[in-house]
Amino acid sequence: MVQDGTGITPILFDKKYRTPETQSWNAGIQREWIANTTIEVDYVGSHSTHLFREVDGNPPQPDLVAANLASGTPPSVLTGTRLWFGGPGVQSTNNNAFFQAFLQKSIANASYHGLQVKVSQKMWHGLQLGGAYTFSHAMDDGSDPLTPAAGNRGFPRNSFNLRAERGNSDFDVRHRGVINYLYELPFGHGKAHLNQGFVGKALEGWQLSGITTLSTGLPYDIFGNRDNQHTGLSDRAELIATTKNPSGSDKTVTGPPLSDFGLPAFNTASNLARNRFYGPDFIDFDSVAQKTTTVTERMKIVFRTEAYNLFNHANFGQPGNAIANPGTFGISLSQIGRADSTSGARQLQFALKLLF
Repeated sequence: MVQDGTGITPILFDKKYRTPETQSWNAGIQREWIANTTIEVDYVGSHSTHLFREVDGNPPQPDLVAANLASGTPPSVLTGTRLWFGGPGVQSTNNNAFFQAFLQKSIANASYHGLQVKVSQKMWHGLQLGGAYTFSHAMDDGSDPLTPAAGNRGFPRNSFNLRAERGNSDFDVRHRGVINYLYELPFGHGKAHLNQGFVGKALEGWQLSGITTLSTGLPYDIFGNRDNQHTGLSDRAELIATTKNPSGSDKTVTGPPLSDFGLPAFNTASNLARNRFYGPDFIDFDSVAQKTTTVTERMKIVFRTEAYNLFNHANFGQPGNAIANPGTFGISLSQIGRADSTSGARQLQFALKLLF
C-alpha cells in the first residue's frame, strides 16, 4: 500500500476475478493472381469478455454527493480529494481511510474486426516482392490497466459508468501497410548486362532490399481540469468546435488546437468519447545495399550498407492532451525510437565480411 499523506491507496482484487475469454473467427481466400504472384484476403474478428479492468474501489457515492449538493455545498467544493477528506457536508465516500483504492476486476469487454490483404511474389527476373495491408478497428471499455496509452489513465472517469469508457482501444491502428522487397541488379558477372572485365567485376553481386512501413497513429484522450462529475478525477474535455491548426504551424503541432475545447458544466459528462483523437502517422523506410564479390572459387567478400529510416522522417510521439498544460497542448515533445531503444533518426551502419 502507498501512503499519500492523507489516506492509503491499497491494491485490491475482486473476489469474483475470472479468467478472460476470447472467441475468434476468420474467413479468407488465397489465389494465384498472375504467374509467381499470390494474393490472400482474410477477414479476422474476435470478441473478448472478462478482461482486466481497474476501477476505484472506494469511489465517491452518487447519493452522498447528491445529498451534499442538496444541503447547499457548492459543486466546485465537491471535487478532488475533498470528496474523501473534506469533512461533514463534503466527504462523499463510504470510507475516508482509503483514497482511490486500485480495485482490479474482470469486467471489461473488447471486440476486433480486421480486413487483411497479403500479396507475395516469388523471385521473378531478380525481383521478389511482398506486401501486407490491414484495415481494422479495435474497441473496448478498458485496455491494459497497468500500462495505459501515453497520456491516458488507468482509472475510468466514473467508476459507476463504464459504458462511457467504450471507445477505441489504446492500441487501435486503423490502417497499416508493410512492403518488403529484394532486387538483384541484372549487371556484372553471371548476369545479362555489363558482365565482362573490370566493369563486370565492379557491378557483380549487387542486391537491394528493404522494408517500408506505413501506419496511422494511435488514439488518445483529451482531458480537462475540472472534476465535473464529482468522482475525484477530472473529466474529458468538452468539444466545442472542430477546426484546423493555422497554416505554417510547426511540424511538432500534431494535435487539435486548444481553442476547440472547453470544460463540461458541473453535474454533466463530457461529450467526448474515449480515445476520440489519433496521434501522428508512422512512416519508415529501412533499406540494405549489399555487394558480393567473388575473389576465388572458395572465397567471397560481402560488403553491406544498412540504412534505418532512410529518409530521416520524423515520427512524433503523442501530443500533449491536458488542458491544464496549455503550453504543450497539441504538441509532440518526443519522437518514436526504434525497438532496440535507439533514436528514431536515420541510422547508417556498414559491414564487411569474408566468406571462405
